[in-house]
This record gives sequence, structure tokens and C-alpha cells, in this order.
Amino acid sequence: MKYTSLGQTSIHVSRIAMGLWQAGGEWGAVDEAAETATIRRALDLGINFFDTAQAYGFGASERRLGAALSDEIRRGRDKIVIATKGGLRQTGDGLVRDASRAWLRQGIEDSLRSLGTDYVDLHQIHWPDHHTPFAETAGALNEFVREGKARYVGVSNFSAAEARTWGDPGASIPFNRPTACSDGRSSATSSRTAGTRGSASSSTDRWLTASSAGG
Repeated sequence: MKYTSLGQTSIHVSRIAMGLWQAGGEWGAVDEAAETATIRRALDLGINFFDTAQAYGFGASERRLGAALSDEIRRGRDKIVIATKGGLRQTGDGLVRDASRAWLRQGIEDSLRSLGTDYVDLHQIHWPDHHTPFAETAGALNEFVREGKARYVGVSNFSAAEARTWGDPGASIPFNRPTACSDGRSSATSSRTAGTRGSASSSTDRWLTASSAGG
């Protein structure tokens, strides 16, 4: 397996990541034994990067990933990289985008409990929420870094134009100018990544923008 740095962060990841969208159960029944075996096989092959989301079964995918990686989470947490996403809320009419401070706070707490870990390596806004001020969302994400609940934070499924809005000085959000990915969406990282996980001095340096293949 080959490894690389994730953007300009200090996170060292396998070039192949395992996505856990299917483990949420929305796309059919999940064979939990087979799911666990697949995750364990990925580890055996050198994959250390696992991507999930709160909205993948609203805890189901995260619980299955956490259970499969329980030994590593307890004894070798720094050997694995866990990314999750928040900002989608389930209502009687379906999913709504909600990147408010209150919902993001509930979401990350739920995600950490489901995963069985006290922090995630990357926490992203799953889809853009045009009804919540960017500054409110960014403030919540920076709080997660300061509190040690996320090493890095960012956004997923944002267009280049949407990501540029996050870089507006009026929003007080520390992004570099985004660059286009091959799929036409956006990718950007902060220019500085030094510091200890959760330290207040580094919280605003820990942003990553990426396109999520899993949706």
C-alpha cells in the first residue's frame, strides 16, 4: 500500500480509503459479519483511512465501523484515520441540510459515541446549508478542534464557488483559495497545519475542503 499526506494536513493516509456509506443500510440489508470482515481485510491490506457519516443510517454506519475497529480504537488509535460528516438532519419529509451550531454539536457528540472514540481525524459538513450563516457553521467546527473532538474540519460536496464563499474575509473563515478537482467540485486546505490536536492556537489552521465520492 502507498501512503500520502491528506492535503496539507499532518494526517498520513493510505492512497486507497474505505467508504462506509453502504453500511448505513439505506441501500439494502447489511450483512454485519461480512461488513466486519471487509473492514478487517482492508486493514490487512494496509488501508488505514475510513470514511463514514452521521447520515449513513444515522449512527448505523458509524457503529459498525467502530465495532470493527474497536481494538485499534482502544489500543492504536493513532494508527487509523477516521473521517465522518455531519450537517444532515432526518425529518418526516426526508433529509434536510442543517449546519447550525446546535445540530452540528449534537451530531459530533452522537458520532463519537457511535464510533466509540473521543475524537475523529476529520469532520466535514456533508452538504452546503444555504440557510445557516457560514460564520455560525465555521465557529462550531473551530470549537470542535479546540475541544479536541476533531483534528481537522472542513466541507464536502461544495462547489468551487461555494468554497470561495467560505474564504470571504467577512466570514472570518481561514481558507486558502480553493482549486478545482477533476470532478469539478472543490478542494482546499489551510496553509498551516502545525500544532497539537485540539489546541486553541491551531484550531483555525485545520481546515480541509474535499469532494466526497460517497455523497
